Amino acid sequence: MSAEARCPVCGRPAGLPGTQAGCGECGWPLNTRLRAGTLTAKMRQEFGARLQHARQDQAERDERTLKTALGDVIAAVRPDREATVIEVGPDRIEMVTGYLDTMGSPRVRDGWAVDWMSVLPELPAGERARHARLTDGVAGLGDDRIAVLVRDRLPPWRGDGALVVCRPAGARVLEAAAEAITRATRPSSRLLHVAGPNGMPVRSMLAEAAAKAPLRRPYYLLTAAVDPRTGDVRLRPRQLFAVGAAPGTKESLTLRRMPGDVSDMTLAIFAGNGQVNWSKATPLAMYQVPVPAGPEPTIQAVLGGPGRIRITEPAQEVAPEAWAQVYRRIPARVTTTTSPVDLVCAIDLAGSVEAVLKRKGLARDLIELLGGEYPDPQSLRVAIVTCTDHVFGRGRGKENQVVTDRSELGSAAEALAWLSTAEGVNPKDFHCTPVEDLLHESLNLLTPRRRPRLVTLAGRPPHSYPQRADGTMACPLKFDWRLIVGELDGLGARYAVVVDELPPGRAPERADWNRLGPAGQYRLATATARQLAEDLGLLAGQNQRIPLPLADGQ
Repeated sequence: MSAEARCPVCGRPAGLPGTQAGCGECGWPLNTRLRAGTLTAKMRQEFGARLQHARQDQAERDERTLKTALGDVIAAVRPDREATVIEVGPDRIEMVTGYLDTMGSPRVRDGWAVDWMSVLPELPAGERARHARLTDGVAGLGDDRIAVLVRDRLPPWRGDGALVVCRPAGARVLEAAAEAITRATRPSSRLLHVAGPNGMPVRSMLAEAAAKAPLRRPYYLLTAAVDPRTGDVRLRPRQLFAVGAAPGTKESLTLRRMPGDVSDMTLAIFAGNGQVNWSKATPLAMYQVPVPAGPEPTIQAVLGGPGRIRITEPAQEVAPEAWAQVYRRIPARVTTTTSPVDLVCAIDLAGSVEAVLKRKGLARDLIELLGGEYPDPQSLRVAIVTCTDHVFGRGRGKENQVVTDRSELGSAAEALAWLSTAEGVNPKDFHCTPVEDLLHESLNLLTPRRRPRLVTLAGRPPHSYPQRADGTMACPLKFDWRLIVGELDGLGARYAVVVDELPPGRAPERADWNRLGPAGQYRLATATARQLAEDLGLLAGQNQRIPLPLADGQ
């Protein structure tokens, strides 16, 4: 064995006995002047206490140094470069590897482990005696022989270097083995002496360093963007955690959904730059959350560490579907709008009391339904247009031209309040109907700057203009309803119609109603507010559901 002494505190080489006054590592006095007198028990006790205290301090310093070194090992890991740590301890020599998984998160992989009994079969079987031999040395075995035995027994490993940890420092056989391993992999290997046999295993410390490492890639929440003009659905990643985010970082994002969608929402979180083939992508995590309520529903996410995210609000569970299943449910195009909407309800107030009440009731149900789905007044504005019949005076043709009334575009609550005051009347002239007047007033309220929507509720079809050959009375105000609906088309409006009784499919009047409601034609007795809202593209139907949250600005 080497004749070089080691410091009783830190275990570092202390040179030949009697050659150094103090340890160059920890400062412990190695050689002092002789003292006269008897060495008392009290003096021994005081010396032992100082030595124990110094050893404890040194062990704590070494553990901190080791923790820092293992953090550096994790920081040095690259996609094409793993990091090796070899611990030479009193029971075995073992290797662990740090690497990056497919998401760019640092991970720890167990490697080989070699027990001392397989390297030195002559060691005592008892643990205490074996540890004593490893500390004091084995008779007849010098450092060179120990180095050869260790190198011959250790499996090969990949990598161009290693962090070699000798713990406890100062154990002669362990030190010889650690130095031999370090020499075999130089110049990129590093030897670290750690005083004290106790402490967290190196493997656990390396895993802890990996778990507390800052992010190397950003994490994204995948959202869906809907083109306001075409309805095309595109996937758009929204950053959740940035590169460098540390464990414990909290983020809050607003979650938006398709109006009328009451199904659970999937939160799919990905790592990377967001430029991927989403159909084949692998999410870092997927959660299923109930549809959030309120005008500003939010997600609260906490970064637990690389590859670990907790959703603390709303309540969540791991998504039961695979990403491929979720991806297949994303429609390529939707008719449901996500842009600010202007809705006009055009209601004919002429007719029987029962019919008028039903028309008003259906319009009220529709507005109340949408008011709950569009809590922000800027996302939905509603106006009501009503009309009665033209009333003809003497000489026929000198009609009272004021047959319409309307509210201005405003909140759903304001529209409902205005509708509650509108009163119906019985028709004065069954040869005249003011539906074309309703269309004219509705067109004046709608604009292409917002998504225009119109539902007409009436009992009789409009009059044409100019006069038709069959003698049907033309509109006294010279409104050509066909031109008006053409202008609605030019605005990009979506419009439907509700009729007291729809004529048969081949009847001439049915063709007029079809033109007045390309988004849908309904009988008053069976029409529902929900169906109207879906066909107008105001609420998401089953085949319009997007399982992901909507992107910002939707």
